[in-house]
Amino acid sequence: MKKVIVLLAVIVAAASCKKEKQPAPESPNAMVKGYWIGKLGTDASNYINDFSILFKEDGTLRIYGLVLGTDTTNVDKFDGTYALTPDKKGLDLSYNHKGQYTATLSGGFLNENKQIKGVWVVNGTANQGAFYLNKQ
Repeated sequence: MKKVIVLLAVIVAAASCKKEKQPAPESPNAMVKGYWIGKLGTDASNYINDFSILFKEDGTLRIYGLVLGTDTTNVDKFDGTYALTPDKKGLDLSYNHKGQYTATLSGGFLNENKQIKGVWVVNGTANQGAFYLNKQ
């Protein structure tokens, strides 16, 4: 009987030990989340338009057109979505421009994931160019 009581005491003591919580795994989108500022143009040697993007961790984004810095109060805003490439070395995003066209941007990460460079296309046509973004 003593052995049973000792065994029960050991089981109760082991079960009542405080377990450390494992941290939740970080979302893959966490590396993109945040505010990015950049330029786009007809090609990589002709960046003419300023723009910025606020990437949210849930895969949505907001693009601010023709903005320098962080004051986005009086600029065009467009909502869209993005997804990391399967190898997590780049991303693809798309948004609708005032119901007139859909733009897609595809880029790769550079400089320890602090910069994105890539290409943009409108409605899959020849209307295309290059862009870059720097994480703020």
